[in-house]
Amino acid sequence: KFAAAGKNLLDLKGSAEGATAVIIGAGPSLDQLLPQIAAVKDNIIVICAFKALKAVTAAGIDPDFVVCLDPKQKIRHMKGVDLSRTGAFVIEAASNAELVSAISGCPIVPFIASPIPLELIRSFGKIEIPIVATGGSAVHGALQTAIVLGCQKIYFAGTDFGFPDNRLYATGAGTGDKFTVSADGRSYDRQPLDSHQRGGELFLTPSNSGKMIGASTEMVQFREWVQERIKKCVQDNAGFEFFNLCTDGAIIEGARYVEKIHAPEHGSEL
Repeated sequence: KFAAAGKNLLDLKGSAEGATAVIIGAGPSLDQLLPQIAAVKDNIIVICAFKALKAVTAAGIDPDFVVCLDPKQKIRHMKGVDLSRTGAFVIEAASNAELVSAISGCPIVPFIASPIPLELIRSFGKIEIPIVATGGSAVHGALQTAIVLGCQKIYFAGTDFGFPDNRLYATGAGTGDKFTVSADGRSYDRQPLDSHQRGGELFLTPSNSGKMIGASTEMVQFREWVQERIKKCVQDNAGFEFFNLCTDGAIIEGARYVEKIHAPEHGSEL
């Protein structure tokens, strides 16, 4: 695996120049997309959010990178997964010790999502860990990873930024978390196993299918962050192209909706 090039994310800068990447979130639309991702898995770079890991591997896809951002995440999201078939974990340095200790058989590539813990990290010695800006979602870390690698074509899958059919996750992802939508469709209640209960208002958001889906304030903010990052890439004339595979997911400005992944015929020797 090309992750053997180094355990610093910046050491991998440009190592997948011109490649095609698929960023995988844990949203419900992933159910329909996993078969086509599996069909081209040897010709693309697969970067998945931590909560999507079980669903992705159950479909016979071995991710090149798994991105974990939330320090509250628990090992239940990777139990039963053969991590030796995973390229690397890109993991926020503040992640809990149990999770970090459970990652074996593949490299860990740490990053810091905020400058706040930087001085603490440095106090342990000469440890160089890059700061990777995110807006609070593992999908943001996955996008940043694809950009650092130099992947030219970047597809979004399972990144719904809303709740199609009033669902929170794809099948097999985030098992145990409870999610309910009110009868009038205007609010939601969410009780993760790993965190505190939260809920709030839902905002109608246009999807790629033409239907409207509910989205929380958090999901709207996550989508806006992605749109701003895409906009910055375009302004920089960096040569990236962005595509959205999520038929039932929210429209992502700057990422054109497409039905299929157009991957190169042969995988890159990375």
